[in-house]
Formats: sequence, C-alpha cells, structure tokens
Amino acid sequence: MIDDIGGVTSRLVSLALDVSSQRQQVIAHNIANADTPGFSPQKVSFEQLLEKANLLTSDQPASRELVSEIDRLQQRLHRGELIEASEDETVSLDMEMVKLTENVLHYRAMLEGLAKRGSLIKLAITEGK
Repeated sequence: MIDDIGGVTSRLVSLALDVSSQRQQVIAHNIANADTPGFSPQKVSFEQLLEKANLLTSDQPASRELVSEIDRLQQRLHRGELIEASEDETVSLDMEMVKLTENVLHYRAMLEGLAKRGSLIKLAITEGK
C-alpha cells in the first residue's frame, strides 16, 4: 500500500498552505487592532526557516532530515511559534491590505499547483485514459 503518494513535495505544500492560513489570520488580527492604543503588529516568519530546511536537500532531495524538519516546522506552526513581532511600530492599513492580497495570491497559486500535480498523478494512474 502506498503511504504517501505525494511524498516530501506534498508535505511542503501542505505546510506552506498552513503557514499561509496562519498568516491570513495574523494579518486580519493586525487590521482588526489597527486603532488599538499600544498594539504592535505581528507577522508570521517562515521563509528563513524554509531556507534552513532547503539546505538539507543539497545531497538527497527526499532525505529523512528534510522530512523531520518539515514535521518540526509543522509542530512549531501549530504551537504558534512562527508568529513574531513585526518591525513596524504601528499598523499601516494600506500595507496590511497589500500583505493580505499577496498572501491570497500565494495561497491560490499553491492550490492550483497542487491541483495540476494531482491531475498528472491521475493521468499516470489511468494511463492517459
């Protein structure tokens, strides 16, 4: 039986979608608290951690170390450890809306890529029929 037909790619995309979802929540929280005195905006920090995980793939694309790192990042995400204070002291609604739009576009692009990958797998399984 095939345990995970998607392999490490599906795990990475799943993690990226979860990060994007959390980023959406954080941006919405920033917008909702824009007028709250003393509120400091937050952000989701993920890309630097992903770069660290990317270094693990230099020798073996689907190494156990990479899978373990993805699992660790997933756990950190669910514990809220990827949320950190933003460098900005106040919330700029215009910038938050830009971040929101950018995040939606990234999320949709990942979903479309995942759907196309699924179509290719289906094509291979059905032998093009």
